[in-house]
Amino acid sequence: MKIAFINNFSLFCQLPELVLLKLKCEDADPIVSVTACQGVVTLVEFGILGVIPALSFFIATLPTVRFVLFF
Repeated sequence: MKIAFINNFSLFCQLPELVLLKLKCEDADPIVSVTACQGVVTLVEFGILGVIPALSFFIATLPTVRFVLFF
């Protein structure tokens, strides 16, 4: 099974699974939000998602940040 490498933010925003992940990153529940954002980071770590689209994704979600968690 071959996994596609996503290095384009517009493609990232078109895939239904990644759109759902983006919605979960903006969730009001901090556990859901942090877990979904960690999922995006994991996609970058495994080489499925490029760094630039991931950074664009996180920058795009900044206006909706509700919680700041420090670990």
